[in-house]
Amino acid sequence: DMIKRFKLKPGSLVSDIGSNDGTCLNFFKDQGMKVLGIDPAKEIAQKATKAGIETVDSFFSYDLALKLREKYGAANYITSHNACAHIDNLLDVVKGVEYWLDKDGVFVLEVGYLVDVIKNTWFDTIYHEHVDYHTVAPFEKLFEQVGMEVISVHRVAPQGGSIRIMAQKIGGKFQRDNSVNKLIALEKKLGLDKVETLLDFAIN
Repeated sequence: DMIKRFKLKPGSLVSDIGSNDGTCLNFFKDQGMKVLGIDPAKEIAQKATKAGIETVDSFFSYDLALKLREKYGAANYITSHNACAHIDNLLDVVKGVEYWLDKDGVFVLEVGYLVDVIKNTWFDTIYHEHVDYHTVAPFEKLFEQVGMEVISVHRVAPQGGSIRIMAQKIGGKFQRDNSVNKLIALEKKLGLDKVETLLDFAIN
């Protein structure tokens, strides 16, 4: 359970990027935490706010993170469930996350895993709203660019196979576990670092 694992205490600030109706944040609110949703769908955001989960109706970005940190303080825990497959400029998003996070804060994002798409030929998960299909290795490099590090990765069931990636600021208080290297090794073995593999998948 994330609260225990990352030692989140009552009063911690928890945010969800792509929070929809605030269901995920409700759980943290019940544990006495301050919560803030971020969702660009205006009506849903207003509904969630009325229901007691304050929600900012905007796309998350570095510019927004500057304002959020100033208004609400540093976030202890930021999460994003499957919203990142719909984002063009992921670098700007992680740059914003890094800025908003407290020095010991954690970012947890869930995205569809390309390993599952290819192994099970789930071509029907490939459609115009999904801009990206992710593997762990490029995420390592992406986070490093903004001064963050991947500390753990879990494979989970949603979206026909997803990964839950946990990251912190470089030198943060949590230890990196061996799940990260294990999945990077699997991706290499499957040739997912080679463009030919993806071209073969497209043809077949």
